[in-house]
Amino acid sequence: MFFNFSPKRQTYLEDCRAAQEGSENQRMKIKELYRTRWVERHDALEIFIDFLPAMVEAMSQIMSVETRSTTSADISGFLLAITSFQFIVVLVVVTRCLSYIKPLTVSLQGRAVDVVKAMAEVNVVTETLQGVRTNISDNQQRWYQEAVLIADNLGTVPAKPRTCGRQTMKGNAEASTQEDYYRMNLTIGFLDTLLLQMNERFGELQRKAAMGLALIPSYMCENPQTLDATNLEWFSEDLPSPQSLDSELHLWQKK
Repeated sequence: MFFNFSPKRQTYLEDCRAAQEGSENQRMKIKELYRTRWVERHDALEIFIDFLPAMVEAMSQIMSVETRSTTSADISGFLLAITSFQFIVVLVVVTRCLSYIKPLTVSLQGRAVDVVKAMAEVNVVTETLQGVRTNISDNQQRWYQEAVLIADNLGTVPAKPRTCGRQTMKGNAEASTQEDYYRMNLTIGFLDTLLLQMNERFGELQRKAAMGLALIPSYMCENPQTLDATNLEWFSEDLPSPQSLDSELHLWQKK
């Protein structure tokens, strides 16, 4: 979204830029949530948390000098959204949960050799996430305290959405404390969905298909023990002579 800011506000931004002059290597920018580059999504969330106080301060300063009512209303809406406690908790929980799959994401979007190694690490990531789900109380307490600290720096009072006596939605269950509310209605559901997606996206079929990349010479020479005919049985129907696969693999490895 683009705004036509007043000259007074434009002067203020120029003063801010002048005050922040320094090495370009030491600067960071807010990143977009790319649709295809999942690694960039991880970075975008982490940087957004780091920059949240600065963004709130900048928006507050802009509103103090902006005279256009439409622009002020838009900025006010953004400011209200990113300073709500519910948004802060969601931001922290999602970022911390997804940080477990970031190394796997980097490997899967790297070279073909990295993909083979990444598939071998899927079980480790899944088991770790399951452990986080099992010890949800301890993890939720740590993440909730982080959200409270961020909210305190922004001047936001911790709160939870209002619940009615007769619940019609599973995502709004009543809880005795605010921490329990977000644990029951946010963290548990997000982790369960994440584990379900991991099992669906990295099932037995996907792992067998990925073993075809083990034939890449650079990977095969570094990991000769993984090159076995039994690991490539999934491709047998596509081979002209599947019975000779073991011999051909031996010859290919020798070459």
